[in-house]
Amino acid sequence: MGIEFRQGETKTWKQLEPEAAPAAAPTGKSAAFEVSGSYMTGQGVVLSGEVVEGTLRKGMSLTLQGRKGKVLEINLGLRSIKAAKAGERVSVLLDRAIGSFVRHGDVLAFGSGK
Repeated sequence: MGIEFRQGETKTWKQLEPEAAPAAAPTGKSAAFEVSGSYMTGQGVVLSGEVVEGTLRKGMSLTLQGRKGKVLEINLGLRSIKAAKAGERVSVLLDRAIGSFVRHGDVLAFGSGK
């Protein structure tokens, strides 16, 4: 759940909603990922969930609430892999702290990263 504290306002909190996922690129260089959980680490944010469409690869990017993140690592169980296909449940390490904007059940769209 994303919460934003507005500077100077002591008791005003605003619930942020994820931006609509961009349409999948026709090049086939996109992936959809359904989030089942997230947590912060010293390296970034880890999202766990399932790839529901396309192939998720290292280096792909994501924009959420105006913040851009990049896939640094994909883990399948205890193994680090380069790509995850639709139907695989994986953990993804992103380089940006956007975990507070992500909720269980959200489907995120990743692009080619270019």
